[in-house]
Amino acid sequence: MNDLDELIRRELEEEALNFDDVLHPREGAVGMLVDAFKGSMGRWVWLVAAVNFIAAGFMFWCGYRFWVAPDIDARMFWGIWFVVTVVVGTALKYWSWMEMNRTSIKKEISRLELALLALKNAVAK
Repeated sequence: MNDLDELIRRELEEEALNFDDVLHPREGAVGMLVDAFKGSMGRWVWLVAAVNFIAAGFMFWCGYRFWVAPDIDARMFWGIWFVVTVVVGTALKYWSWMEMNRTSIKKEISRLELALLALKNAVAK
């Protein structure tokens, strides 16, 4: 069984170099973000990013209005809207990170499928 394990390990290491060129892997969070924008749900990622940008602008505007509010009622109003926009922004960012993770996992599964196919072909020969 050790010979088979060693063969599998060697083949995976050898083929990993070829698959990396084919799949164009990106390292780090920036690469994962780029992959999410180009993935199967890329349009949704663009939409969520745009809504998140608008929510961030509204959050800063609510924070400014909170600090310049003349009375406690206005401060309560703008403070609540500030908290709501923070929660919305957090939820949208959380969804974006989950999409980045999904895209990364999907890519790794594809890489593993290719490696197993190559190993099957190598063992069959």
